Amino acid sequence: MGMNVRQMTLDEQPPQEENVSHKGMVTLAEAREYVDNGREEGVFCPCCKRFVKTYKRKLNSGMGVTLIRIYKHSLTWIHVIDFLREHNFHDSRDWTRLKHWGFLEESGDTPENGTKKSGLWKITPKGILFVTAQISCSKYIVLSEDELVNYDGEQISIIDALGSHFNYTELMNEIINL
Repeated sequence: MGMNVRQMTLDEQPPQEENVSHKGMVTLAEAREYVDNGREEGVFCPCCKRFVKTYKRKLNSGMGVTLIRIYKHSLTWIHVIDFLREHNFHDSRDWTRLKHWGFLEESGDTPENGTKKSGLWKITPKGILFVTAQISCSKYIVLSEDELVNYDGEQISIIDALGSHFNYTELMNEIINL
């Protein structure tokens, strides 16, 4: 059942795609229009072959709880994943989307270990206003390639985001041991 694999010699070139055009497209503008028209249902980009789709994401109760806990713990840069793990808090990683509402900011610092991101985040002034129930926000964001496309839905407060799963007053009174 072994596979017959042949190694390329130095003078051979890897197979190249014959034509970048797809479905009769020739220009980059046509490819962009094709992707833009198909991104809601999902479409493969004819140029880079990546799957492109828009997703509607809700500000859910888990995001609200995590934002409150970050606010209660620190107003400076923290490694959120470590913080959640150290305190045995659930981490669905949805909280990273809070950056699209402007509630969290990710550090742009490149860590010494060469990874792309440092993992450090902090709550923004807008995030503090949301946690303290002074402002509301759109219930949904629309994303494509992890980039914000639009806001959608009615305006909600932190209490609305928590829903019936969590009690706002109890969370704000929760003591987080450092």
